Amino acid sequence: MIGFEENMEAWPVPRSLTQPSIWRRIMNSNWLNRIMEYTKISSMHGLRYIGDRNLHILERFFWIASFLTAVATSAYFITNLFEKYNEMPVIMSLSPRPVMFNEVPFPAITVCNMNNMRKSEAEKIFYAAEHGLYNEAFMDNKLVYDFCDRDPPKNLKNKSLGNSATWDYIQKFMINISQPCHEMFMHCEWHSEKQECMDFFNPSLTDEGICCVFNRLKREHIFNNPRDLSDLNLTFPGETYDWSPEKGFPKNLSPDTLPRRAKGPGSQLGLSIVVNAELEEYYCSTDNSQGFKVMINNPLETPKVSSFALSVEPGKETKIVLTPKVITATEQLRRIDISKRECYFENEKQLFFYRTYSQRSCHLECEANFTIELCGCVLYYMPKNATTRICGKMDKRCYNFAQKILEQSAKELTANAATKRLKTCNCLPACHEISYSYMLTTSRITDSLKIDPVMLGRFNTTYFKQNMAIIHFYYIERQFTSTIRGVLFGFTEFLSNTGGLLGLFFGFSFLSAVEIVYFLMLRVFCEQHKRKRPENDVEKNVTTQLSIADPKFFIKPPLPFIK
Repeated sequence: MIGFEENMEAWPVPRSLTQPSIWRRIMNSNWLNRIMEYTKISSMHGLRYIGDRNLHILERFFWIASFLTAVATSAYFITNLFEKYNEMPVIMSLSPRPVMFNEVPFPAITVCNMNNMRKSEAEKIFYAAEHGLYNEAFMDNKLVYDFCDRDPPKNLKNKSLGNSATWDYIQKFMINISQPCHEMFMHCEWHSEKQECMDFFNPSLTDEGICCVFNRLKREHIFNNPRDLSDLNLTFPGETYDWSPEKGFPKNLSPDTLPRRAKGPGSQLGLSIVVNAELEEYYCSTDNSQGFKVMINNPLETPKVSSFALSVEPGKETKIVLTPKVITATEQLRRIDISKRECYFENEKQLFFYRTYSQRSCHLECEANFTIELCGCVLYYMPKNATTRICGKMDKRCYNFAQKILEQSAKELTANAATKRLKTCNCLPACHEISYSYMLTTSRITDSLKIDPVMLGRFNTTYFKQNMAIIHFYYIERQFTSTIRGVLFGFTEFLSNTGGLLGLFFGFSFLSAVEIVYFLMLRVFCEQHKRKRPENDVEKNVTTQLSIADPKFFIKPPLPFIK
C-alpha cells in the first residue's frame, strides 16, 4: 500500500480539479470585487441594486437591463444634440437694440449717364482719323467701335485693342469721350443746404464707364496698394475717417466726415441732385433707353452698375427712400469654426486688392483673377495692376464665357472642369455687413409748374423738362431694425444639455465621473500602498524590539530556594 501511495503522487492530477473554473475566477477577481463595491456606493441611480448580493439574480439582471437601456437612450439623444451643435451652431435673429440713423453711413451713390460716348466727341475722332490730324487718330477711331460694341471697318478688324493701346491711353480716351461730372450735375443739396457738386461727387471707374460717385471712401481706405492700381487719381476734399462695418464710428465724430451720415429722416435732411442727360449728345448706350443708372451700395465697395443699378428717367422727379440693412455678429461667434458659421470677420480673410473684406469685393476680385487666368487679360473696370493687359474686342468671346461661368449655379460650377480653380475664391458673407434697400417713386415734371430758378440754371424750361432729372435720397425713419449673428449652440449649451440628459436618465453628474476616476486610479494606488505597509511595519517592530533589548530592561529570575 505504501508503494501504491507513492505511485499515486507521481500520477498527473486533472487541471479542472486543481484550478477554479473561469466563472469562479472572474467572480473572485479583484477587479470584479472592485466593480461590485463601486456599484454599492455609486451615486448613479440603479447601480446599488446591481451590486447587492442579497437580491435574487433576476432582480439584479432587471436592474442591469434598466441601466443599459437608460445609457442607450441618453446616448441616442446626446448624439442628436451633438449633430445640432456640430451642424447648426449659428442663429440669425433680430437685434433687441435698434440702429439709429447716425450710426450708419449714408450710402455711396453712383450716377452714370447711359450714354457711353458723347456724339460730338465721336464726330471729332472720325473727322481727325479721316484727315489724319494727329498720330493717334487711327487708334481713337478703333476705340470708338470697341466701346460702342460695333463692327469696325475692314481696315480695323485685324487690329487688337490689347496689343495696340496701353491702359493709360485707354483711360485718357474714356475721360475725353465721357460726360464730365461738372456738366452732369446742375444742382446739389445736402441737409437742405446748397453745395458745390464737385465737392461731393467725384469721377469713378465702373463697368458702365466713368461715372460720378457720392460718399465713397478714399482709395487708400479701400485698396491695399492704391498707388500700384491703374485707377483714376481722385481727390476728396474734407476730413475722412477710416470706417468699416465692423469698426463703426467713434463718438463725437462730425456727420460731415467722410463717409457722411444723415442728420435725420426726411427729404430735407437727405441728398437732392439735379442731373443733365444731354440727350442730343447720345451716340451709343449699353441699354435701349435714355437716362441715368443709379447704384446704391456700401461706401467701401466697388459698384457693379450694369448688374445692380436702378434706372432713372429724365423729365421726372424721383424719390428714393433708403433703408439700411445692418448685420452684426457677437464676439462669441469668433470661437465657432468658419466652415460652420459661414462668414468672415474683418481680419480673417485678406484680399489682394481690397483692404476690408466684403462678399462683393471678393466676387469682383475672383472674377478678375479668373478672367486673367482664362483670357490673359481683364476688363478695364476690374481691379488690376498697371501692367495688366486690358481685354479688347477680340477677347470678347473669352471674357463673356468667363462671366457666364461665374454667374452659373454651384452645381454647374462643380461640373465644369474650367472652374476647379474657383474653389479658392470661397467668397462667404462678412460677419458685419451693411447694405441698403430702397423704395422708388417717380412723378413727371409737368409744363404747368414753374421750375425753381436755382435748379434751372442757364437752361430754359423746355430743355430742363426733356433732359433733367431731379432725384432725392433720404431716410423715412430715425431707427432701423438690425440682424445679429449669434451662437445658437455653443460648447456651454452642449455641455449643460448633455449633463441634463445624463442626470435625467441615470443620475450621472460631474462627481459621478470623479467617483469612477477615484475607483480606477486613486483607490488602486492607495490599496497597493497599504499592502506594502504591514511588511515594513513588522520589520520596523522587530528592529525596534531588538534595539531595546538591553540587559537593564530584563528582570532576572529569582534564584531557586535551597533548603
